[in-house]
Amino acid sequence: MKRINKLVNQFTSSIKHKPFRNELDKARTLAFISALRNVLGGVRRTQTLPEVVTPKIAFDDQQDINREGLDALRNHMKGNDGEH
Repeated sequence: MKRINKLVNQFTSSIKHKPFRNELDKARTLAFISALRNVLGGVRRTQTLPEVVTPKIAFDDQQDINREGLDALRNHMKGNDGEH
């Protein structure tokens, strides 16, 4: 059991010095380590996650919004953003 705790601590330390490329992977890894420590320590914690609220936009409207955003980005990348 001590060896497992030592390995978890070493891994936790190493991920602080070599960060992940994105925050989602980092969050998942840290959550796994936390859950592993809870199991090893015999601590039972329950965590309630916030309810995910997604906006209700019609599919066609979302397509139009996406298309407009892509067109604006393409124009900006070409230098045709109208700011000259």
